Amino acid sequence: RIKYGRSTGGDASLLLAGVDTEEAMAFFSEFGTLLKPKNGSDKTEEDDDHFLIWSSDGGALELNGRRQRRTKRGKEAAAAAEAEAKTKIASALGGTTDPSASSVTIEELPDDTTASI
Repeated sequence: RIKYGRSTGGDASLLLAGVDTEEAMAFFSEFGTLLKPKNGSDKTEEDDDHFLIWSSDGGALELNGRRQRRTKRGKEAAAAAEAEAKTKIASALGGTTDPSASSVTIEELPDDTTASI
């Protein structure tokens, strides 16, 4: 339980009852920035938990934005992996990704040739 009070010096202080001071400080270090709402104009392309907590839609817009960003990053990563795999296959086949253009048949490939995808 957290109580608010005044210290003898007149400064507002947080008096903790039954909570370890170090644990309380660790909590506020981690989550204290989320305790006050953020202005909607501060929105960036980064994940921001403020908008999960404080937005009037209950964070639905923030969650949708996160899904879209992750989907986009996943598609970009998949495209990059596919391009890398095609390059490795082309290299193993002699420099082309068009199988009809290759002069090497499967029987002519050495036994130790493998393409890791």
